[in-house]
Amino acid sequence: MALLSLDIDERMARLCPTAPSHATPVSPEALVYFMREERRANHESRFNRLYTAVMKHYLSFFRSPDRQGEGVIRTDGALEDLRRHAVDRFVEKIRKDRAEGDDRLDIYEIRFGLAAAKDRSSARKAVYRLLDREEALNPLEDGREASAEVEAAAARLSELSGATKNDVSDDLKRVLVAIDTLPEKYRRVATMTLNSIPIEAKDANTPSISGLLGCTPKTARARRDRAVELIQLALGLGDLT
Repeated sequence: MALLSLDIDERMARLCPTAPSHATPVSPEALVYFMREERRANHESRFNRLYTAVMKHYLSFFRSPDRQGEGVIRTDGALEDLRRHAVDRFVEKIRKDRAEGDDRLDIYEIRFGLAAAKDRSSARKAVYRLLDREEALNPLEDGREASAEVEAAAARLSELSGATKNDVSDDLKRVLVAIDTLPEKYRRVATMTLNSIPIEAKDANTPSISGLLGCTPKTARARRDRAVELIQLALGLGDLT
């Protein structure tokens, strides 16, 4: 590899150019190779630069979940979950390789594109399985009525948003703290519920949770119900009802 013949500063300039005009084509396989080599050199700054370059290539294999239209950025929740699922597992491989070596990264040195594509496929299957489970748990979709406690808690959550900035109730403070502890997909739904955004809207111009997340009302409702349950657990059962 020609890059091996360069001194470390020249090599880093080629691998991680500081300006687009300085960029020359470098394969992601090469970036992974030299990133892993930094484990031996134990040079944190060089590792971080190479890691950033590797992640840029990795993310290019996934569609961005954000779409802008009519001045509003909308996020596709499924695409966001898919990308996060894959990235979390890829980063864990890098972390383990950095700490003690992990041969699961070998394929990225040899066929980066193939490995990233497989990650994308695996993440898609995992996320869709999760969505199916969430939807199956939604009581509104299987012929049974929604839990009265959950519906009452969701209504109470919306009512809490009536406090003004100068008069934030203790209940709202506690709920906000609890919301901050939720996983992101539930935190976003809880925040929108707190701001009285409906699950779905008949008018396409009216914001709705399902529309903003790019998911079905069924999935949005299941996430809202689970978010409320998690908040109740954080506060103590019955605190929102």
